[in-house]
Amino acid sequence: MIERGTIYRYIGIIAWELQQLSIELVVQLHYTIAHTEGSHSGLVRALGKRVYRKVSRVRIPHPPPMHRVAADFVFFIHALVVVIVLFGWLFQSLWYVYIAVLLGTLFSELFFSYCLLSKWEFVLRKKIDPFLDYEYEFASYYTYRITRGHLSGPFLHTAGTIFVSLSLVINLSFRFF
Repeated sequence: MIERGTIYRYIGIIAWELQQLSIELVVQLHYTIAHTEGSHSGLVRALGKRVYRKVSRVRIPHPPPMHRVAADFVFFIHALVVVIVLFGWLFQSLWYVYIAVLLGTLFSELFFSYCLLSKWEFVLRKKIDPFLDYEYEFASYYTYRITRGHLSGPFLHTAGTIFVSLSLVINLSFRFF
């Protein structure tokens, strides 16, 4: 049985091919109009640049495996950060790492409204699959992949900010007060 992701990828490739074909047809149409005007200037006016030959079909190249390895590595680091944020308070030996991760997460949420690791991972994943639909929400994307249920971005942002802020306040108050 073919996986749903494979079907979506093929649909995306077909849509991309149709788009390239329509661009080629528009270029040929403008080229025909320019030649009926008797000069090349009509084509230059229509396209804004000189075109000397017919546009060739462009194939999507297979991305180098380096992008997949890098994206998987960033995913692993991101998952490790999530585990530290959720369970780092259990390990006293990791307290400084835990507080640093909480501060970094809170900074990222407050100033960027997304996680920098999420953006980095999915920049790499889009190089592998240009048709990947992603909105810089790690939890939303992977929750949908696992359960086919969406978590809204504003909910995740609010819940994450509250959780990280309270974790930070509670841990600092127990440590210093």
